[in-house]
Amino acid sequence: MQHQEHIALLAKKLSGEITTEELTRLEEWLAANAEHQHLAASYQHVWDEVDNIGPVTAEIEPDLDDAFAKVMLRIREEKQKKPVFLGFSFSNLTRLAAALAFVTVAVWAYYTVSKAEEPIVVVADNHREIKLPDGSIVWLRKGSSVSYPREFGLDARCVDLKGEAYFEVVHNPQVHFCVTTSNKEKVEVLGTSFSVKEMASGTSVLVKTGKVRFDIGSADNGAIVTAGKIAVHEHNTPKITLSEISSFNDLAWKSGHLEFINVPVRQVIADYESYFNIDIEVENQKLLDCIYTSTKVPNDVNAALKALKESLNIEFSFLSSNQVLFTGGSCL
Repeated sequence: MQHQEHIALLAKKLSGEITTEELTRLEEWLAANAEHQHLAASYQHVWDEVDNIGPVTAEIEPDLDDAFAKVMLRIREEKQKKPVFLGFSFSNLTRLAAALAFVTVAVWAYYTVSKAEEPIVVVADNHREIKLPDGSIVWLRKGSSVSYPREFGLDARCVDLKGEAYFEVVHNPQVHFCVTTSNKEKVEVLGTSFSVKEMASGTSVLVKTGKVRFDIGSADNGAIVTAGKIAVHEHNTPKITLSEISSFNDLAWKSGHLEFINVPVRQVIADYESYFNIDIEVENQKLLDCIYTSTKVPNDVNAALKALKESLNIEFSFLSSNQVLFTGGSCL
């Protein structure tokens, strides 16, 4: 069934259901090979010989077993009839069977192709890893969704994202990779690792390796984002803000832990608050400029706070279930 898509298009043409775009594709296929033209001519002849065959429509969802049974029943009925009475030759019977089989196959092919064109949509009820058709990997954050074709085209590899995801893209300089957000922003790459995060106020793009282009509606407003930088587009402005990142802890949901290498404590506190969903009040403001390093912060909030206590000589206490107070402390 290597020609199934074009057989389906041919059936649509014969039934008058074909669109201009589909007709162009069919004509290109016919022009490419004399064998294709011969095949199409054969189907045209069979179609012309048979009356009362309805058009193929997109709404049909064929039962192939039922269709085959009907074909066989029709053949048996014709065999049981007297040729002299009907004036119906074996050649005509064969033609009728072929035509019915052609229509059945064409409907099946149309249905199959239509299904193949439907995108795959994945909604993550938890953090989820997805392998795309080209081998690229998407880590989808809980509550986010991604939509992508079953097979990428020859000129682009594009997916639609709602929420937040981290991408590791297989390098292919001939076919660019793109991510489109629900706000119609677009991130285009050749091969790199980066994250896209949609928020109520805007969208951020963080690049871990390589570089990407971040577009927000027009070429004039786009920005190139290189490794170690984050680009933020506030939805109520026509601009993108670029800045260096001090850590990759925005990706902690994917890596499973926080990490800090020579990072100011003010950034450590901000990351703790975001990751553990707590608010931290610091009594000694001088602590905020201290430098902190921890290659793997414990995932338990109490253990993480104890690690910070030992490094900064602080005391901490919970004022409520999600409010923490730091007292004392010094840069060690």
